[in-house]
Amino acid sequence: LEGLARGLAVELAPRRVNCLSPGTTDSTLWQGRPAQVREAAYQQWGKLNVLQRPATVEEQADAALFLLDNTHMTGNTLYCDGGYTLR
Repeated sequence: LEGLARGLAVELAPRRVNCLSPGTTDSTLWQGRPAQVREAAYQQWGKLNVLQRPATVEEQADAALFLLDNTHMTGNTLYCDGGYTLR
């Protein structure tokens, strides 16, 4: 998807195309799972990322809004993953 975003950014310019790469997010999808399963997944995710917790829906929405608001950004991937890609 990241490569597709870069290619489309070039092909569709001056329209902007970016990619948001979210990590595990505490959303209604996870909240609908049994608490034991959810907490085990969150604990494992906490070991894998620098911030040691999943993102909130609001944090992911803020990242998406940043990409929409910044009119000089195209062909980029924004990693909103709590530092997972750093490890």
